[in-house]
Amino acid sequence: SLDYMPTLADLQYSKEDIEEAELVDIRSALPAGYRGGETFALARVKDYIWDRDLLKGYFDTRNGMIGSDYSTKFAPWLALGNVSP
Repeated sequence: SLDYMPTLADLQYSKEDIEEAELVDIRSALPAGYRGGETFALARVKDYIWDRDLLKGYFDTRNGMIGSDYSTKFAPWLALGNVSP
């Protein structure tokens, strides 16, 4: 197992490269603040289905690639067993 995860600075990245890597890419297809794990997965399910009621438009948006409102974006959590059907 990995007991220590090196930082970008440990790997000799420049300060500018580190700052750029930490920026949020507005083109991301994943929800803002995406994280792995059951807690975030369940929050995404709640937000998508109940809070924002996006399921009603799923058929029309499911094949969209850009933006967190296109499709459910549940796949990473389903694949890892964080949520299940």
